[in-house]
Amino acid sequence: MIFVNFVLKKSAQRHKEHKKPQRHLGELQTAYQTFSKSYEDYQFFLKTNYHHKKIKVIKKQIHTQNLILQKTKKRLELAHKRLEAAEQVFKIDSNLYVQKVLSNAEYAEGKNISHLVGSH
Repeated sequence: MIFVNFVLKKSAQRHKEHKKPQRHLGELQTAYQTFSKSYEDYQFFLKTNYHHKKIKVIKKQIHTQNLILQKTKKRLELAHKRLEAAEQVFKIDSNLYVQKVLSNAEYAEGKNISHLVGSH
């Protein structure tokens, strides 16, 4: 958006610098000035190519947002896999604790790790 504003400001400066001398047409003067101004504005519009540039900038933003979305989805998928793995380890540790194979300290350590991952 900053680029588009910069282009418009520069083009407006050039537009002001290239004003044509006024003609004296009597009663047609007002209509001619209106037409002349509209024509100059239209030429300026065509020259700056504002909409094409804005479309290009927006397409680039969409592309960037899609890349961010894909990376975020991959991170979410990895987080779910880590969570599932932590839950499996905690279930195994819980069974071992019930069977008196794991000590209280080992069980508590496994429980703390599963809490850090986001489980239980």
